Amino acid sequence: MRLFIAVDFSQQSKDLIIKQTRALKSSLENNYRWVDSKNFHLTLKFIPEADKQLRNSLVVALEESKLSLLPEYLEFDRLGAFPDLAAKKVLYLATANGTDQLKSYRLDLEKKLMKTGLIRDKRNFIPHLTLARQKNQAEVNIEDKFLENSFINIYAKLKRIALYESKLDSAGSEYRQLFSLNLI
Repeated sequence: MRLFIAVDFSQQSKDLIIKQTRALKSSLENNYRWVDSKNFHLTLKFIPEADKQLRNSLVVALEESKLSLLPEYLEFDRLGAFPDLAAKKVLYLATANGTDQLKSYRLDLEKKLMKTGLIRDKRNFIPHLTLARQKNQAEVNIEDKFLENSFINIYAKLKRIALYESKLDSAGSEYRQLFSLNLI
């Protein structure tokens, strides 16, 4: 099974993200598949293949993790893209305040996950909330107003840390929560 560990946000925060990104979505709707707000999360660790034993070990690692390292709020302050703003295959909201605390928590969690046999991720961790994925190869131009620092400034309240199973189908990904620790 495909699993991931993620930070979830309060419904009020999700509603604010929808409101603040409405104009962006409207301007790019035909070129991107937009993430449903019920699936808004920030992935801390992706596990592409796991069995039941590893899943249970992940739950233990989450229970032992230092939740006190997490910020109460995470600030999203700009639009970003993977692999970059020129190619724009994936659009996301980038983090600012709270990022260092989130990275400290992730490092603590990674150490606990290594005890389960998982290898520490060598890639640079870029905390982000995915908004949309490009659905065609068309050239996409994002209006300058969406790239300005003043476009977005949201403090999102962290609600829980959760372990999810991800199932892929033709409509996209379906997530099923397997375990969670509430933060509020």
